[in-house]
Amino acid sequence: MLVRGLVLCAAAGAEIDAVIMAKSVHTYGVDTLQRVLRDLPDAVERTDINRATREAMRPVRSDARAKIKSDSYRGGSLWKSIKILTLKRDDRRQYGFMGGVMAGPDYRKAPHAHLVEFGTGMRYRRTTRLTAVSTGMMPASPFMRPAYEKNKRQILDTFRREYAPVLQKRIRRLVRRHGAGA
Repeated sequence: MLVRGLVLCAAAGAEIDAVIMAKSVHTYGVDTLQRVLRDLPDAVERTDINRATREAMRPVRSDARAKIKSDSYRGGSLWKSIKILTLKRDDRRQYGFMGGVMAGPDYRKAPHAHLVEFGTGMRYRRTTRLTAVSTGMMPASPFMRPAYEKNKRQILDTFRREYAPVLQKRIRRLVRRHGAGA
C-alpha cells in the first residue's frame, strides 16, 4: 500500500514531500528546512524584537501609571518615571537576552520607587550621636506587580501579533536564499 502525503511546513513555507511505503520513509526538502532553522537566529534582529516588545509593554506602563497616586511632595516624579526602557548591552548579556525592553520606573528620576512598591519597616533618623527619632514606616503600595499580573496574557498576545509578520518575513527571505523547492 502506497501512501503519499504532502506536508506543508507553515513556519518555513517550504514544501516537504514524503512518500511512505511499507516501512521506509523518503523525505525531500528537509535539508532546506534544517538550513533555514540553523540560520534563523542570525536573521532575527534585535530591533525587531525590541519594537514588538515595546508595543506589548504599553498596557503595563499605562496600568502602573494609573495605579500610582501622584506623590505631591515630589511633584509626581514617580508617575513621570514609569517608562518603557531598552536594556543596555551589558544588561542583555548579564541576563542572556538578545533584545531587551522593560517597563518600570527610571531610578534616576524616582530613586524611591522600590520603597513605594515594597514599603518599608520602621525607619529612624539620627538626631545626635546617641539618639534617633522615628520617622515611621511606609506600607507597601504596589503598582508594577499588579500592572504586570493584569496584562501578562495581553503582553504575549500583543508580542505574537506584532512579531509574527516580521518573523515570517525573515523566514521567507531565508527560504528564498537557501532555494526551497529547488
